Formats: sequence, C-alpha cells, structure tokens
Amino acid sequence: MHGFSKGRTFIGESHPRHSDGTRMNDTTQFRRQALTSRRMVLLAAASLPSLGIKALQANATFTKIAKAVWVWKDRILAPDDLASFCERYQIGVLFLYLTLQAGESLLSGADNARKTTASLRTGGRRVYACVGEPDWVLEPLRLPDHLGLAARAVSAGLFDGLHLDVEPHALRAWHDPSSRGPLLKGTVELLALVRSTLPDAAIDAAVNPAFAVEPYRGETFLTALTRHVTSISIMSYRDDVLKTISQAMPSIRQISRLRRRWRLGVLVDPNPDEPGTSWSNRSIADFDSAMDDLDAILRSQFSALGYSGLAFEGYDGLKLIEQKQSTVVPRNESQPSCCSANPRRKCST
Repeated sequence: MHGFSKGRTFIGESHPRHSDGTRMNDTTQFRRQALTSRRMVLLAAASLPSLGIKALQANATFTKIAKAVWVWKDRILAPDDLASFCERYQIGVLFLYLTLQAGESLLSGADNARKTTASLRTGGRRVYACVGEPDWVLEPLRLPDHLGLAARAVSAGLFDGLHLDVEPHALRAWHDPSSRGPLLKGTVELLALVRSTLPDAAIDAAVNPAFAVEPYRGETFLTALTRHVTSISIMSYRDDVLKTISQAMPSIRQISRLRRRWRLGVLVDPNPDEPGTSWSNRSIADFDSAMDDLDAILRSQFSALGYSGLAFEGYDGLKLIEQKQSTVVPRNESQPSCCSANPRRKCST
C-alpha cells in the first residue's frame, strides 16, 4: 500500500510522477469535493484560468504527460523501433500484446525475445503482458491457455504486470439483456481467478464506461471487476476533451471509492466505423494541445482520486500522428483501423 494523499491510500502503483521525477501535487480542494456531473465538469473547465491553467496553452508538453500505450501485433518476435519511440516520448507504461509464440519463446529463455522485452523495460518503464478474448468469460472454470501462459510469464518476472483486455461487450449475447447476466458473472469470475493465480501481481484491466451503469448483484459491474485488479484503464473514447471526461465520470467515482488507480483512455488509431471516437485525423499541434488540456484538467481535479495518466490506443496510431507533423492528412482508408488492429474493440457505449 502506498500513501497517495493525506487521508486516502491507493492500492498498487506508486504515487504518479511527472517525467522529471517530481510528485504531482495533491489537490485537497477536489479531494473534498469531487466532480460528479457534466455540469460540474463544464464549470471546472470554465474556472481553469483561476487554477493557473489556460485552455489550449497548457505548460506541460506531450512528453511530460504520464502515458501508457497499447501495443498490438507481435513486437517481441518482430521488433521495430518501439524502444526508441518510448524514449523519444517518455512513455512510462506499455500494454504489450503477448502472442502465444512470443510467450513460449520468453518462457523457453530465447535470447532474442528476452532482449527485446529487457530493452523495453529500461529506464523504469513498466511493461505489462497484454492479453484478452471475449469468449474467455464463457464459464471460466480455469485460465484459458493463452491467459495461463501470460500469467506464467508475469510470475517469472518477465513482465511488470498483466493487462486484461477481455471486452465481454463484444459478444453478440451482450446486446440481449436476457443473456447478458451470464457474461457479467463469467467476467467477474475470470478476474477473480486471475487474481487468485497472481495474488501479488500488478493487474490492470481495460473497461468500457458502460460498465459503470450496468447493475450486478447489488452494485455495478465495474465495481465488481475493480475489486480484483490493481488499476483500471477507462476506454472513454471521444474526440473532445470535455466529452471524454464527462463519459468517464461514473467510472472515476466508482474506481476511486475502491482506492484503485486509473488511467483515461485516448483512441488515436483510425476508427472510421465509429465517428467521434478517435483523434487520428487531428494535426499534431491540435492533438498535443488537446492532450495537454486533458491531462491538466485531470491532474488538477483528480490527482487525489487515483489519476495515473493517459492511456493511448495505440502505438501505430501515435506513429501516424507523429508522421503528420503539423498538417492534417486526409483519412487513408488503407490504414488499419483500431478495429482491424484489435477487431473486437468497440468504442461506443
């Protein structure tokens, strides 16, 4: 247990820090009065100048934002310039997709695989093994083979933790309220099974904001899931700063009550099928400015409530934005969308 602020203790990761190593300031004003509605979020945004934060003129640069990044495809057996990209943008956490082949190579001691993961963990960067499939929640009596492999890799110290991206809402049965109950139960049981397998590990889970309003056995589905993990990544995917925060508010309240840390998701992979969710078509100047604003608001309002930075989906989308420099590039339909990189990802609630 690590002290996070006077009177509150958060489970799991150490106190959030800026890239220069300094602690983020506790905001006792907002510890006493957390934002609880879109109206209050809008009022808070209007008061930014009084807090010393100017919209579109945030002092923090993109490199100083505490960042996690989802990395899809196999970058362990087929490495690219991911390590140098992480250094360039001071990325502190990776949710690194672990294929079965890469996991087996790591556990067998293959030099190339272990050298790649070791290079990604330099400089204090934490690398989580990222796995997950929706059908894992169907009667989870034991860990699926892929998940069991990832758990063994975490137990062996090859990763700093486990990131679960299960997404039961991608199953057809989720959309029928009469058949959703078993999926809720199966997801909670799966996370409980993972926690019993890895009792001391850092476990992060990606969640849809809709989980915060889904009832489950006298509480919400999100609350039930959060009890079994160390931290949460909220996939509040909107291409507008205030809409992103507003959609995430119920999740933030519930996660903070359980004293877990959380990150706010930002979609940068192209997603033409769900307009209004991705930042992929913004210029790098607009994107950097918006991310500075988003992080500044979250730090000023929620540092005492477990905020641990932004989580970007994904690495390929960030590289595309980097390549744009300061101009907007028309959408190239041949570029992989977030749904082709991770076909089950559903951004809308």
